[in-house]
Amino acid sequence: MIIDLFKVSISSTELTFDLTELKNLIENGKIFNINDIKFEQLKKELNSSIMDYAKTLKLSKKNNIKIDKAWVNINSKNDYFKKHAHPECSISGVFYISTPEGSGNIRFFRSDYQYVKRYRDYMNLDIFEKELMIKKGKLYLFPSWLEHQVDQCFNVNENRISIAFNAKW
Repeated sequence: MIIDLFKVSISSTELTFDLTELKNLIENGKIFNINDIKFEQLKKELNSSIMDYAKTLKLSKKNNIKIDKAWVNINSKNDYFKKHAHPECSISGVFYISTPEGSGNIRFFRSDYQYVKRYRDYMNLDIFEKELMIKKGKLYLFPSWLEHQVDQCFNVNENRISIAFNAKW
């Protein structure tokens, strides 16, 4: 019998949000502030998705989890994000606004990766890391302690644009 220990669940959701207006605001130099009235609907949808995810994980004993910090990532050719986590938060997320061909993907890693990587030749790579495709309108939510990275963007003509955020109680 196989017993899966310490399963980590992430949320993958498509948001029905007007991405054209959001992309235009960001590309035209609008300073992004999640509390700005222009982003009120986005904030509402993100917080609703965060609460649903927290309930799925049975973390919803407190109903006041909300976005603490949010920022825009605009990545041009060769930009990427190294492996990292978001300490001192509860749930982190990324919402993709523009993902032209060649944008790269997001990867998640086991937290004990550095200790078990020597077994890599004997085990399935998915045990150590999982690559998920990014696409316009996709929202990923995950535990803030989960290490992740975003692959290099190879598109020359268009930027990869996302909004990343941390939520906490």
